[in-house]
Amino acid sequence: MRHTLHRTVRRLAAATAAVLLSTAALTVVTESPALAVSCAGPSHRPNGAGGFTVYDPTTLWTGPYSTCGKVGTVNTQQVLWAWCFWYNDYGNMWYYVRVGGTSTYGWIYPGNGTVEFFSDSQATELCY
Repeated sequence: MRHTLHRTVRRLAAATAAVLLSTAALTVVTESPALAVSCAGPSHRPNGAGGFTVYDPTTLWTGPYSTCGKVGTVNTQQVLWAWCFWYNDYGNMWYYVRVGGTSTYGWIYPGNGTVEFFSDSQATELCY
C-alpha cells in the first residue's frame, strides 16, 4: 500500500510539472515583444514651415513618446515654431518645435487638440 501511494505521488508530481512547463512555454510563445522606444528621436533641422498656437497647457517632451522626459509645460497662447514632423512606432504624429521667443526645443503631440496651426503652411518636412 505504501509503495502504491509513493508511486501515485511521484506520478502526480510529474504530471503537475509537465502542465507547469507547458503553460510556461505557451506564455513565452504568446507574449508580444514591447516596442523599443527611443527618446532620442530622429534628427531634425529648421525648415520654418509653420507654427502652432497653444490653446490648453500641454507638455513639451524630450522625444516623440509620452514615456520620454519632460522639457516643460507650454502655456496657453504660447507660439510654437514647427521644424518637422515624425510618426513614432505607435503611428502617432509628433512635431519637433521651438518655443517662440526662447531657445527651448522639444517634441509635442498635437493629437489631443491642444494646439492649432495658425498659418496655411504646416511643417511638411519629415524629420530624418
